[in-house]
Amino acid sequence: MKTHRIQATGHCRYLTAFMVMASVMVGQSLWAYGPFSVTDAGKPRYLQDYDGNSSNSERQITYYPEPIGNCGTRNNSAMDDLIETVFTKIETASIAETVVTDIVMDLNQEGMTDESGVAVFADITGSNYDSVYVNNDSVTNEKVTNEQTVLLYDSDGSITAALNGSCNRCSILGFGGPVIIPDEDPVYDKGQLVINCGRDLSDVRQFCSQTCGLSVGEIDEDDFKTVILHEFMHALGAAHSQIGLDAAGTSSTSDDAAIATMYPKLENGAQQSTLNKDDVVALAALYPSAAFKSVFGSVSGEVVDRNGEPLPCVEVVAENISNTSDAVSMVTGYQGVLANGGTFPNNCTSKCGSFTI
Repeated sequence: MKTHRIQATGHCRYLTAFMVMASVMVGQSLWAYGPFSVTDAGKPRYLQDYDGNSSNSERQITYYPEPIGNCGTRNNSAMDDLIETVFTKIETASIAETVVTDIVMDLNQEGMTDESGVAVFADITGSNYDSVYVNNDSVTNEKVTNEQTVLLYDSDGSITAALNGSCNRCSILGFGGPVIIPDEDPVYDKGQLVINCGRDLSDVRQFCSQTCGLSVGEIDEDDFKTVILHEFMHALGAAHSQIGLDAAGTSSTSDDAAIATMYPKLENGAQQSTLNKDDVVALAALYPSAAFKSVFGSVSGEVVDRNGEPLPCVEVVAENISNTSDAVSMVTGYQGVLANGGTFPNNCTSKCGSFTI
């Protein structure tokens, strides 16, 4: 089994205005800042556009990829096609053949604008990324000017290096998340994603070896698909999950299907590139379909300490007693309530069996 470690910290802190960013890193440790955020009342924040031209305006999310250039050895058109397959996985996320999400995702290849509203027709690199990307230090308590959710294809790793340090272009394959303004509006103003393809280039691998002392190869296709799906999940508001911890801790790959896409380590790209039940529940909690709310059961409550004070950032797991790999989880919010606003979806029909919380 391959183990690419990601260490998670600051998972759901209540924060001042900033761009939350979580990364997938290969080959060494990374402190990843989980992008799941809640309002002061414990309500989850989610990414949602309102496109008046859409028949499903309340659930359509539009992403703006950079219009020209490449991503490593892939051209932008090939990347767009790969992104569309990720969209399909999210839009059709199902449990027992029931689609449980209500979300439409779209790419607008020609609509990217800079912070001044001027159309962008350039290859975005480490030298000009700040024209469309909101850096942590530049966010204030005011609404961001440009609310486009941007998707940057980092061809040579230069954007990743500019934001994370030069040698991290060798190990961080992607990062993303929402821009959060500290108010009670649960809707993110803006999302941002960067997909790093630099390791596919021989000169980048040579830099990693000679300058950073890191021996890296070209990007594994399954790992790459997992990274992209993982980062889109972050941008949609999903946090890291510990589902699959037992399977991830062994040398066998036989149980790797239990490892969530949102598990904070890239363990098995072939398995984690497919959403498991816990990942689907995370999406459905934020963007539920009518079927999810009517067919599946829920558990409600709050987590408190011995003095009755609410405990935020606690992962609550519902585990099937007869099949421990059948489990879903939810993280408590800022006030200790369960982070989807008071209910904990347990994916249980009327004959689901017995679960341990």
